[in-house]
Amino acid sequence: STPDDLGIVAEQALRIENILCEQERLRQDSPVTEPVSITELLRDGVGMLAQWHREYLLLNITPQVEAVGKAVVPRITMAQVLANILTNAAEAAEE
Repeated sequence: STPDDLGIVAEQALRIENILCEQERLRQDSPVTEPVSITELLRDGVGMLAQWHREYLLLNITPQVEAVGKAVVPRITMAQVLANILTNAAEAAEE
């Protein structure tokens, strides 16, 4: 009957709306990921360092590191993490 059909359509529309709202929430909460090589991430991280930190570091990217290939990661976030690790290493070398 028509009222029953309308109830089903309304229920399905509500489900679709809930799914779309959840997808929008996840899209806003999730960082953008992309395939990026470890070598690129390391170079990005070094690029974020202060000049005086760079003076204490020698970045030697071996063929083994290059062979790792690419990882699908949030590039900027990972570069910032690496920059923090490299900063800590530079500060430890300074001491």
